[in-house]
Amino acid sequence: MPNVVCVDDHTLIREGLRTLLDQIDHFDWIAEFNHPSALMEALRARMPVDIVLIDVFYNRENRMHDIGRMASQYLGIKWMILSAYESQALVQQAFSLGISAYLRKDVTLEELKHALQRTWAGKKNLNYTGVSDGPAFAPQGDTEPLSVREKEIIGLIVKGRTEQQIAESLFISKHTVHTHRKNILKKLGLHSNADILKYFIENNLG
Repeated sequence: MPNVVCVDDHTLIREGLRTLLDQIDHFDWIAEFNHPSALMEALRARMPVDIVLIDVFYNRENRMHDIGRMASQYLGIKWMILSAYESQALVQQAFSLGISAYLRKDVTLEELKHALQRTWAGKKNLNYTGVSDGPAFAPQGDTEPLSVREKEIIGLIVKGRTEQQIAESLFISKHTVHTHRKNILKKLGLHSNADILKYFIENNLG
């Protein structure tokens, strides 16, 4: 069974997660930590960790970069953000650092189970209120497929680039970028950059 650990500075959250994990088959809760530095010490001591459930903020301090450094150092571990703080920028930053899932702390047992299963299977998962309800994209059917340029623009949108920054990167006009973005939204049945992010993540395009 995959070994799961939790990192959170609130005892109640850690205890609640342990209770939820006890109800999910095929995952083994082995430890909990109150700060990323404590997890790092355990990893250096070769604790056999497969999945990390970790918060982003500790005493209101953003530790995403620390999490990203651990994720790049311990590539065999799958990392899942579980936080009360959410924004499109935070989600984009998390996935750009190799995080497998971004979940809210009001996640249900079934949502947590689904996220763990997807993460362990090597898939991305997003449970985030900054996207529209329903599927991440509409069935395309006979709609026109995305062009190479549109896929490039999706990749840059996911990285948090503005239309001006995308234009400068691709040596095209901002108006052309805006037109491509409108076409992307129309083709995929989406409504916003947040929906594009969800489409990107749930379809494992990274």
